[in-house]
Amino acid sequence: MRAIIVVLAALASACFVAAQAVHEQVRVLNAAPTGACSEPAPIVKVSDTGAYMCIGGVWTSLRGFTSSAALTAGYIPAASGPSSIDNSHVDDGVTTPGVVTSTEPISAPAYNVGASPLAASNLSNGTTGSGAVVLAASPTLSGTTTIPTLRLSGTNTVTHPARSYPTWHVPAGGTITLNVPVGGVFWAGEGATIERFTANLAGTNNCSTAPVIRVMDCGTSATCSAPVSLILLTTGTTNGIFDSGAIAVAIATQHFFTAEFTAGNCTGKPSFDAAATLRQN
Repeated sequence: MRAIIVVLAALASACFVAAQAVHEQVRVLNAAPTGACSEPAPIVKVSDTGAYMCIGGVWTSLRGFTSSAALTAGYIPAASGPSSIDNSHVDDGVTTPGVVTSTEPISAPAYNVGASPLAASNLSNGTTGSGAVVLAASPTLSGTTTIPTLRLSGTNTVTHPARSYPTWHVPAGGTITLNVPVGGVFWAGEGATIERFTANLAGTNNCSTAPVIRVMDCGTSATCSAPVSLILLTTGTTNGIFDSGAIAVAIATQHFFTAEFTAGNCTGKPSFDAAATLRQN
């Protein structure tokens, strides 16, 4: 019996020593430790901010990082120092599912949707038409563009491509005179483009060789002393309407132009009317 009592006493003494050792290794404080420390130092458990250990003579948080301010649910944290984090300006879409917001403007060198650059079709207010997005200053538009009522202030210039229709008429009868202007000589002003050229033969047609008429650029001389051929249109030995089809033939700025026959053999020519569709530059 005495032997049992001795063993129990030895065990109780050993437990007391172990408890003292643990107590020496862990200390509970109400604030984080400050100042220098020396190793081996006990682990310090602080009730509010976690546990600290002396590492390299410096008290180091075992949690790794601390929050320098209260964090807001849903916002992505960002480093605010070497060992602290804080709220960023960007949330992760949790507060409003599928919507990522920022409390500050977002700036980036480029914006993509997936792997492709942002396009007009990605705009949330919808788009009409096709092509690229144009900017407010000096845009260039193509195709047919519908615009609302314009309200202009200051000095403004609004231009559109006006069209005119110069015509040439040769009455019926007699023979065809070649290489002589058959009607008026016109001035292109700021330049123009001939988009179509047509001719109409009517009445008695006694032509063995189809008349050929051309529009020619007279340069800056109204007398057309050195013409340059622009369009050749071959008609026929029977009456009808003859059409060049859609074309785009330029007449230079400040140049004159007219029409003349370059070929054709008629003992009694029909009446001859020609017209050009002219788009002003």
